[in-house]
Amino acid sequence: MGYRKFKADLAAAKEQKYDRISRLRGGDSEGEIIFLYQHDEPVCQVEIQISIQDVENYPDSREVLLFTASDDVDQSLIGRLQNTAPRLVGKSIHGAITEFLRLMSTSQIEQPGEELCEEPCEEPTEAISRDSEDELTPSLLSDPWGESDLEMESDVDAFDDDHRLSAKVDNYASVNIQQRDATEQQRKDLLQAMRRGFSVGVYDHRKNQLGDILSLAVKVSELGLTDNGLAWGLKPTDYFVMLLRFPHGYPSPSEYQSLRGRQSAVSVRFGKCCTAKPSKVSAQAAFDYDPHDTEHARDAKAKTSAPYPAQDSAEFIPLHLFSSITKLLNKDFPIILRTRRDHGISWSAAQILLHRQSEGAHIRDDTFRSSTVDYVAEAKSKDEQSSSASTHSVVSQDDALSDEENFNIPLVLMQFALQSVLKSGKFCINCHEQLEEGFEAAKPYVCSRPLCLHQYFSSGLGPSIEHDILTAPYVVDLLVSFFYAAVMSRRVREMPTGLGLKTFRPGTPEAPGNHHKAEVSFETGFAKYEFAHPMFHKGERLLMIVRDGKFIRDMPILSSLSERHLCEVTEVGTQGFSFNILQTWKFSVQALVETPNGNPSQAASQKTKWVSVYLFRCIHEFDDLDNSERDLALPIMACGIPPVAQMREFLQANPSQKLSSWSRIDHPSYKLLHWIVASNRSLIAYDDHGSNVETPGGNKVIGMEQGWMQFRFLQGSPEKELRFTEQIVSEFPENQEPSSRLIPTLFAFHGSPLGNWHSIIRSSLDHTVSEHGRAYGNGVYLSNKFETSSQYCKNKVVMGLPGSPMVGALNISESLHFEVTADPFHFKIDEHWPHSVLKVASAIAICEVVNRPAKFVSMIPHYVVQNIDWIQCRYLFVKVEGTVPKIDTPVMSQNSMGYLRQDANRKLHGKLEILIPASAIPVSRLKMYPHLINGALPSECTDGPSSREDGETFQGQDLDGLFDSSGEKSG
Repeated sequence: MGYRKFKADLAAAKEQKYDRISRLRGGDSEGEIIFLYQHDEPVCQVEIQISIQDVENYPDSREVLLFTASDDVDQSLIGRLQNTAPRLVGKSIHGAITEFLRLMSTSQIEQPGEELCEEPCEEPTEAISRDSEDELTPSLLSDPWGESDLEMESDVDAFDDDHRLSAKVDNYASVNIQQRDATEQQRKDLLQAMRRGFSVGVYDHRKNQLGDILSLAVKVSELGLTDNGLAWGLKPTDYFVMLLRFPHGYPSPSEYQSLRGRQSAVSVRFGKCCTAKPSKVSAQAAFDYDPHDTEHARDAKAKTSAPYPAQDSAEFIPLHLFSSITKLLNKDFPIILRTRRDHGISWSAAQILLHRQSEGAHIRDDTFRSSTVDYVAEAKSKDEQSSSASTHSVVSQDDALSDEENFNIPLVLMQFALQSVLKSGKFCINCHEQLEEGFEAAKPYVCSRPLCLHQYFSSGLGPSIEHDILTAPYVVDLLVSFFYAAVMSRRVREMPTGLGLKTFRPGTPEAPGNHHKAEVSFETGFAKYEFAHPMFHKGERLLMIVRDGKFIRDMPILSSLSERHLCEVTEVGTQGFSFNILQTWKFSVQALVETPNGNPSQAASQKTKWVSVYLFRCIHEFDDLDNSERDLALPIMACGIPPVAQMREFLQANPSQKLSSWSRIDHPSYKLLHWIVASNRSLIAYDDHGSNVETPGGNKVIGMEQGWMQFRFLQGSPEKELRFTEQIVSEFPENQEPSSRLIPTLFAFHGSPLGNWHSIIRSSLDHTVSEHGRAYGNGVYLSNKFETSSQYCKNKVVMGLPGSPMVGALNISESLHFEVTADPFHFKIDEHWPHSVLKVASAIAICEVVNRPAKFVSMIPHYVVQNIDWIQCRYLFVKVEGTVPKIDTPVMSQNSMGYLRQDANRKLHGKLEILIPASAIPVSRLKMYPHLINGALPSECTDGPSSREDGETFQGQDLDGLFDSSGEKSG
């Protein structure tokens, strides 16, 4: 309830009048307040930000940050702000503002006393205590980003009362991490971890501890991964690495298990490295930046250099794909551990139990209503049945239920992390329930419950986009390009709602939205106005629309052909501000002028130095717009997303930081990008590594025309992939046909205009919309001939003359971008995302189809398949314009398994016969039908470890000579 109270208090504070304070508002992050403060000595106007770190406990939060984003602030003022911050702890918004004004008006602020450390390397001892509440709210485990937007306001009070009654979590007394010499205990724990198979190391001595940072590592090849490791961008020679730091001392098992949620006694970084022990510089840098700390994220915007050399040969790289696991280890893991030990159940069962308790009677699903006693009994029964399942020895050993004396904190943390990684495709990462029986997703995913899907897509619960940008930049470029094409052609079926997106809302010429008028010089990149005080802040995105008289009465301003610019504020003064142009749209009948690199001289009007413009701020809630307004806003918002190559360069230079900390991307653009990538429910890989030479036995489709980039669907959407497999099994029962002749699927092309592919790759093909008629029946149209399907890739040509009233009546997708065709009464929509390096012109897919053509609606001249569960996309080929810059990315494909046997009567044809690599279909199916390829499956595609039998134990490495050959401590 803390966050809802925070929002209510913020709304009330906005209605108050405070001396010297103006423009009070909420910030981009939860728990953040921003306002302008008029200071007298020195005389200046300062933008102040107050950040409440633990907003769930508002107004009893125990940490408040106070700082300013304004430039050239007097150092004495900064000192006063620093001394003021501790006095705001535990206060409401109104109380914090009142106290801020009181303290800033006094001549001197008394500094709170601080305990000095005996040694400079030691941090002050901090009491890590649990709140003295009636219960510990386990909802942090399920909804770490605050209460869901899906909850109705009328349900809030009822949910809160029911939750207090239903959630039974034992009380724990306040606990301190006692200061003791933990050297021998840490040595004992690391020795046990080494004997369990993990290589161990330490960094820098620290008083009363073996090292400032401890490390545990295991080689990826030792875990017996199948094809998932390849999809995750991991090489068999890589190492999973866990780094641990204990800033307040090494806790005893009882102290650790008694910690409250959002604990800070143990800091964990989980990632990978090419060596068993990352370099000292990269290990230290991993802790310099907390990816979940909003203050550090904000500070990082000012950084321009890498925290450590990018060419570090032993670089620690965070596993962005499993960021939810890392977050759990750092915040709420003690609660899960305590629940598991109290009830004697598995990790998954403990997480499910906590999630169910947190939802309580608010759940409207009968399958989630079992009592704690009933669920624990059921969970124990399931755990016993699954305990015999074969698991590699490194992670099959489970020390979480060890007695107090032998409990090993680093070892249990590492075991939990690895088991969570290995099971990430089998369990929902929100409610932790098992996904559909018989299916495993290729990356962390969620079940189909609406609340889980909402939190995955809108709340940052799923894998971060940093992983995709680093490992698959062409795919990210493709996803944004498809989204942009869908927006431009008005073919977006699902809007990015529920994200808290802010956007532009210009309105009509008669009733423009919240706007300002200014005079702008595009030559110098400066805007001047007559405001009493600056209205804008550095880094803010603005939409400038030239007041050139081209507006059409009663039509949205964005439907006109007026020149417009998406800009970023770079400096703010009392009479104006400087800006950079991010994107320009300037229209004429002859051509469309764009300046994607923001060169103001090219965008400037040459008739006059100063141009009158409307200024529109990105302050309106996207969810409050109607569909037509959303269509107008989305193309501009998409243009705010920087080029993928630039985002990748930032992440490579700053491996421990999140993309949201980069100054070149604002909050709405980041949220939109996250939605575009996260809502892609398929896993796509770029397959065109190396030259275009078609090597027999490789992973490239042979027989396709040159000039098409090849992408492969490593997996379709989880639900769709499962249904497709079920249809194959249903149509081809066991022993129905001789296995030597059984070809359960065939391959076919499907062509479609560019604007359709955003929806296709998210939810696969369907036939809900007909664009080319259905002369041969109702269904999805496919062909085994490339030439036939490629005819359906052409984009729509729109009737009308550019600049005519008809164009003004169209939506933005038909007026922002166009090119004049030979016929002056037709023009074609330009669907290229301006920042794309691919410049996709058209796309065509190779689909796998259940091989029962007699049950198709039609076979000649096209395959017409009515049952959409019979179709699954396997390859996507895109035609690009120009030369695509080469980006060195990981090869996400296993060793060649040859080519698939195709039905001799229905082979795929281009100009030549087309050969489909065996890597096109999941390994699980190849195991079901091994006769489809020649020879046996490669060893990396078989289950289990390749180098030793299950149950065989081995010892990890002592990387720093901590122990002698007998396992005793080394001198």
